[in-house]
Amino acid sequence: MDRITQEAYYRQRVLKYAEKHGVTKAAERYRMSRKTVHKWKRRYDGTVESLKNRSRAPLHSPLKQSDWEIQLVQRYAKKYPRDLLLGYEKAQKSGYVRSYGCFKRTASKLRPPEKKKRARQNKPYERAAYPGQKLQVDVKFVPSYCVANGQKYYQFTAKLLCDKAFWLKDGKLIQLRDMSEYTMPTTSIMRTVYCPPIRLSPSA
Repeated sequence: MDRITQEAYYRQRVLKYAEKHGVTKAAERYRMSRKTVHKWKRRYDGTVESLKNRSRAPLHSPLKQSDWEIQLVQRYAKKYPRDLLLGYEKAQKSGYVRSYGCFKRTASKLRPPEKKKRARQNKPYERAAYPGQKLQVDVKFVPSYCVANGQKYYQFTAKLLCDKAFWLKDGKLIQLRDMSEYTMPTTSIMRTVYCPPIRLSPSA
């Protein structure tokens, strides 16, 4: 049920209450003026459709653009999409007598809707199947106030990646819940080394 239909049913409830208790009581209960209730009462013919909002469009529009003018706007707006002022000047030479604001509004209404960009779908991350298959390396710059000799140092942290791993312990195959249980000495490497600028040559 749309909003217009809900509003019509609401007005119908107001009129049914007014039939039993009067217009004044209905206006006080639903917090509206008596004039509004009388207006709906005159319009109501027993159906909900009669209580819906009527169109406010004028019956006669002498200043409405003709089909020829709309075709003229469409032609020059399509020809000059980035410079509507130039298209307006060309349309004036062809007999268009409306203002530039009217030309611009009509061109924006006739413009086709922009195509929505497709959302990017990332590929699923391929996780490591066994310890040692993938390695995560993080590089951090060591702040100068932590170094006494004035050199530049970088911290390299390497960590093995594996969500589910199996480890042979005492002749039994044990599944590790996470890598914190992986007790090999090469699980993480933390070392602070001096790394001067190096120029890499392309491989042959």
